[in-house]
Amino acid sequence: MGHREKNLKQTVKMIESVIRELGLDPEQNRLNTEGPAWGLARGSAEVFIFVNPGNEDERGNHLQCVSPVMKVPETSANQLALFQHILHLNASELTCAAFALKGDTVVLTADRSTLDLDASEVRDLVLNIGYYADLYDDSLVNEFGGKRHTDAGS
Repeated sequence: MGHREKNLKQTVKMIESVIRELGLDPEQNRLNTEGPAWGLARGSAEVFIFVNPGNEDERGNHLQCVSPVMKVPETSANQLALFQHILHLNASELTCAAFALKGDTVVLTADRSTLDLDASEVRDLVLNIGYYADLYDDSLVNEFGGKRHTDAGS
């Protein structure tokens, strides 16, 4: 077994341990995806944890935590104001996380290499993304329109 494969197995075990520490069952929260992934509820938000296996051209595996926050509002004026606001939040309020777009959904995301990863970093990523998503989903929708991801039927 190569270093990348060994690291992948260790990372999966570590994530499952953190999920258990959060009082959840990793098997019940596992997603049916190509790579290892889990979905967790954190307040009014969902947090998805993905382990993206590296390939021959990459140095290693990557851990990504993502939380869909809201659907983008339909009016372009609201979109522009929202995008400016979340870019400001990225630069001034968020730590170890960033707002991004995935299709028509505003997400919060954080990722890092799994090299030298420890359980406290996994826990911090999950809790941080969940905290920010739960904190901002209502206020962003109230200010700019659109719908919270959890209310959008997705």
